[in-house]
Amino acid sequence: MHEPLPLQPGEHVQPPFRLTLEPDGDRGWTLIHDPAGGFRSMRWMTDLASAGDFVTKHEWLSTAPDSGFVQVPMAERRDATGVDVIRTVTLSRIGNGAFTAEPIVRESEWFEVLADVFDLNFDGHPPEWRHSLWDTVFARHRDWQASRT
Repeated sequence: MHEPLPLQPGEHVQPPFRLTLEPDGDRGWTLIHDPAGGFRSMRWMTDLASAGDFVTKHEWLSTAPDSGFVQVPMAERRDATGVDVIRTVTLSRIGNGAFTAEPIVRESEWFEVLADVFDLNFDGHPPEWRHSLWDTVFARHRDWQASRT
């Protein structure tokens, strides 16, 4: 989401997406995201929560081999008219100026895109670390390509 939504049932438009907010029982809400977006829906309760309530799920999302966040290195950045996404080595945009670029095959270009588009700068990391990250990400891309044949 680009802007906060009012906590009111109904359809809310944040170009290029249509979002639907529905009450879920007495103390909960469900957000149904536009099919063009990066997720289907999410649920939450209005009960008070602490950071500790999220530790188990956060650890699973961050470390489990079957977590999509572990399987596919990616970054997203939302703005007022869409979202820029890089999944492994493929940059795309959803919304205004939509495109999907050819896969990035050079390490230096991949780090430039991360810095220029997503404001993710890795210059402070040792070159060996950067090479290792690139090798891992590019291997994931090759694995994905192989799975499609």
